[in-house]
Parts: sequence; structure tokens; C-alpha cells
Amino acid sequence: MLDTERHYLKRIVMADRPLFVVALPLTANTELHAEDAGAVGVYELIADTSTPSGVAAASALESFHTRVAISYPEDFVIKVVDPMGRRVIEPSDEDQPLVLPFQKISSVVRGWIADLVDGVEPIVETPGHRKSTVLVVAVPVRPQAELHPYDKGVRGVYSVDITESNLTDAQKAGSALNSFHLTVAVEVPEDFQITVVDAFDKILEAGAEPESRAFYCEIVTSGISKDMLALVGAPVIEEKRESKPAASRREDDDLSPSL
Repeated sequence: MLDTERHYLKRIVMADRPLFVVALPLTANTELHAEDAGAVGVYELIADTSTPSGVAAASALESFHTRVAISYPEDFVIKVVDPMGRRVIEPSDEDQPLVLPFQKISSVVRGWIADLVDGVEPIVETPGHRKSTVLVVAVPVRPQAELHPYDKGVRGVYSVDITESNLTDAQKAGSALNSFHLTVAVEVPEDFQITVVDAFDKILEAGAEPESRAFYCEIVTSGISKDMLALVGAPVIEEKRESKPAASRREDDDLSPSL
């Protein structure tokens, strides 16, 4: 597993959407100027889960170019990668960027990240391709305040490493659900919509009798992007807020110094 992929999968990002900005020489034969050599690498930025993909991509690029000095940008290919969906996302001319905090997590770009930036499609599984990753998306169907106390941390996206290459989509889905429930103790399962998604944004349905295979499962992020919520058809839940009497609100909002 790549250092950058391991770094991403091992993190639990609370209600945030991680993105990668990847900077590579334009071609394998491009010789970078000495002052630009240090710009090559993978940078991680954190966007809000409510940010549309185009705005997130524009913000990631704006943040990168604001803080990473490149004297000869024509020598580079710079792309924004959604590591959860393993896809490149592009901004549009209408997207207004924000400046986001970021950090460099690797000076080496290789594997599926390098392939994506170079325009290579993800590898389709074959009998010789032993491992694939599917996502389990757990979305509450009730307001957070109404969930069982032990279920308040269940919401999120989980990765399941499928290490058997001959499984059907239904078997993958059943195995992913089994692995999820063996890893995450959900007290009230009916309070959640739980969906399995493959690396190509395809929803996988389990068979009538879910598979009992168990694979490694761990949380990727507790924040779920709007794109992912739309993909799985998650319901929109309005969170209930307690209202205060007007007098109490005015008292709480009074910023004058106490005497």
C-alpha cells in the first residue's frame, strides 16, 4: 500500500472532506528547474463536506498555488484527486475558490494516484488482481439527537478490502456488510441507511442471504460529501434545535461587560 494511501485510510476525519493536490512533472522526460523540484508530491487539503466538488477543486488549486511557489508551472501537471472515490475532480470557470489549510504528505507520487493524474483509467479487476476496495456508507435516517447513545459515532464512510478476486458484486456487497457489522456495533440498525459502493461509484446490492465472508474494515471519514449522499440516495434529515425564550436569548447574546 502506498504511504499516501495508508496515511489517508488511517485517518479519521471528523465531518471533513479530504482532497489531494498532486503535482507531477509534465512528462517522464521533463527536467524540472532546481527551484521547482521540491514542489513535486502529494498535498492534503480539508474541505467542508457541504462544499460542491467544483468549488472544492477550485479551492484546492487556489490554496496550492497561493502557498507553493513554482517558477515554471508549464513544466507540471497539477490535479485535484478525491481519494475516497479515486477520481480527478475539475473546477469550472464559475466556481469561486476559498483558501484552505493543507499539508504535504508525500514527495513521491506513484501507484493509482500517479495513474489518475496521468489520465490512466483505474484497473478493472481480473482473476490476477487480488484486492479491491469497496465503501460502506452509513447514513442516519433519524436526527442525531434521537439516535441511541452508542450509535452517535456510527455515521460515516468505511473502506472494506476485498481480498478474494472471484466474488460477484452481490457477494462483495454481502461480505462488505458482514465486515462492517462485525467491526461496528450498531445498536439500532434500522436507524441507518447502509449502502455499499464500489470504486466506480456503482451501488452494490447484497443477495437474499448476505455472504458471511469477513474482510478488514475501517472508517475513512465521518463526514459524507453531498455527492456521496446523492449517489446513495440518503434522506435529508432536519436536525432539531432547542429554542430558548426570547429573554434568555437576549441575555445570552448580550456582549456588554459584567459590572
